[in-house]
Order: sequence, then C-alpha cells, then structure tokens
Amino acid sequence: MGNLMIIFKVYPEEPGQEKGIEERIRKITVAQTRFQDLKIEPIAFGLNLIKAAFIMPDKIGGLQEKIENELKGIQNVKEVEVEAVTLL
Repeated sequence: MGNLMIIFKVYPEEPGQEKGIEERIRKITVAQTRFQDLKIEPIAFGLNLIKAAFIMPDKIGGLQEKIENELKGIQNVKEVEVEAVTLL
C-alpha cells in the first residue's frame, strides 16, 4: 500500500485573511491523513492563494473528500480545488 500526496488550492474571500486560514489548515485532522506542507502565493491585487499538501493512504477511499470538506468549512474560505495528486 502506497501513499498519495494531494495539493489543495485554498482561496480566501478577502486579502489579509491568509494567516487565520493557515492556522486552521495546520490543525485539520482526518483519520489516517497528515498535514505535510503549506505555501502562500500571490495571485492578484494583494490576494494570496494558499497551497496545502496532505499525505494519505492510496487504498482508502473518501479521504480526499473529507479533507476538501474540512477546508471548505474554514471561515473566510471562498473556494477549494485540487491542484495535484501524486503517488509517493
């Protein structure tokens, strides 16, 4: 059984909300997954994009959706999308 790394793009609603969202992302706990890394990248007019990477087993279904739902549930998050999925 291998592991997957999934990178999510998290879009804040307004500029300046990145720090609060970043703190909440780092606290996400979904069974058998772990937070790996986080980067903040500028996209336009002071608005930054947050890229968050999580590691999870590749044979257990539904974990990606659970993390995505956790990310969408964070206050001040406008949108979440998957940027990349790779087998480790």
